[in-house]
Amino acid sequence: MKNFNYVHDFLETLRNSKSTEVNEQSHVSIRVIELADQINAWHDTRPIPERWQPIKLGRLAAQLDASRELTAAALEQAGFYEKRIGTNSLWLPK
Repeated sequence: MKNFNYVHDFLETLRNSKSTEVNEQSHVSIRVIELADQINAWHDTRPIPERWQPIKLGRLAAQLDASRELTAAALEQAGFYEKRIGTNSLWLPK
């Protein structure tokens, strides 16, 4: 449960980070961008009915061999939104 809250604290910090003068966007690490690209490529290769099923954060993090925090940030960067059901963190395409 503590790890679950840490993910949301990390995402909140990422959302509230200061923007740069160059591009007026929040700083996003290269690793998050790489993971977001992998997530989009993986999502595009799934059969159509499966594309609209929620993605479980823990399972995807294990599949990508990345931390839950980085995976959550990458999902957000890739255009997914979070829906919490109890203690589960489910992600859906926007």
